[in-house]
Formats: sequence, structure tokens, C-alpha cells
Amino acid sequence: MLPARFRHFAWVLPVLSGTLLAGTRAQTIIDDGMFRLLVAGREVGTERFWIKQNGEGGEAVIFAHATVVIDTTGTREEVTTLLKTARGSLRTEAYERQTLSGDTLRAAVSGSRITVRARGRRGDTVREFLLGDNSHLLDDGIAHQYHLLARDITGTGTGRVRILAPASAWQAWATVASAAAEPITIDGEPFPATRITVTPENGHERIVWVDANGRVLRFEIPERQFVAERITGPR
Repeated sequence: MLPARFRHFAWVLPVLSGTLLAGTRAQTIIDDGMFRLLVAGREVGTERFWIKQNGEGGEAVIFAHATVVIDTTGTREEVTTLLKTARGSLRTEAYERQTLSGDTLRAAVSGSRITVRARGRRGDTVREFLLGDNSHLLDDGIAHQYHLLARDITGTGTGRVRILAPASAWQAWATVASAAAEPITIDGEPFPATRITVTPENGHERIVWVDANGRVLRFEIPERQFVAERITGPR
């Protein structure tokens, strides 16, 4: 069941009645777990997440949810996110983000554009970005969302994608490079993994390790000394 804080959002209501709660379509758990968050080697929080799919083939819709609890400045913050993909696609259709302190963000796609509405202590803003084909919403520091990017990548080599971090109102083209498999150790157990490097034109490099199903095992932003390491491996 989705957290109560999401139930009043307008776009979530049909989701709740039509899929997640009604159970009218087959539901598959793609991934479910927790990351330990570190900055400069110091543990600062956790990211608890799940990714589910409703329906199959051209009717499939993916929902990705996380609760991030983090404290880097002596003040605890909690961020809850929910992403929905378009039917039969890995492309974002809608996104919600809310903090415990009351800031909210709603993003909805229409055609090749996404409108991001944010409400916070500094007031309300509305921004519009391109989010067409070959684009991914990857909110800043949220590790599990890279699952959708990983599933878009086949084999090794390089390519280009447009990425959007809505909470930062930041967008850029990025080079994506996928390397050969290398092992990642989680709780003393080795897991085969593919290393994917995402290098935005105007931002910090991101490195993500995923298994053969695109499930995120580890995520890093080296220039920020930020690491999200999985506490237990996927099952």
C-alpha cells in the first residue's frame, strides 16, 4: 500500500483505484530493498525503496517508490518519492516528491514535455522541460531510479541520454558508458554487476552498478563523495 501522504495527490487517485490497490492486473515486484547512504565515508541515512510492475507487455506500467531519510547537517530530513512510467514504456509519465518539512513537487508529462510544479517555503514555481524519447527522470541522489536507465541500455559501449533532476530544476544531455561485468560484494556475498557511468555535460559524474535484471546494487557521485550501497543483495 502506498504511504498515506501520497493519497491526496490528484494524479495518484486513479492509480490507486485502477491498479495498485484494486489488484485488477497482475502485479510483479521487480525490486525491493534498502541502501545505506554515505558521504565521505560517514553514514548519513538510508533509502528504502520498491519497484513494481502492473500488467504485461504493452499494458505494463512501472511504479517506483522510495523513502529517503538523511542527515548531513545535523537536521534530519525525510523525502518520499513516487514515479510512474507510461504504459508499455520506461518513460516517466508522472512523478511526486514530498519532504517531511512540507515541500512538494509534482511532475506530469504531456507529449514531449514535462511540467514540474514545486511548492516550498520560498514559494511556488512552475517549470517546463523536454522529456521526449531517450530521456530519463533521475532525481538528485535517488539511487533506485537508475533501474529504468539500466534497462534501456543493451550491451557495452557508449550512448547519449537526456536526464532531468526535477527537485534541482536541472537538465542536461549525458554520455552513458556501459562496461563489462565486474563483481560487487554485498554483505559478504559477491554479485555479478555491470558498471554504468553517466557523465552529464554540466554536472557531476554518476556511477551505478546493476545486476543482469537492471536492479541497482551500488550508486556513487564521486565528486560529492556520495555513495548508496545496498544493504542486502536482490533476491
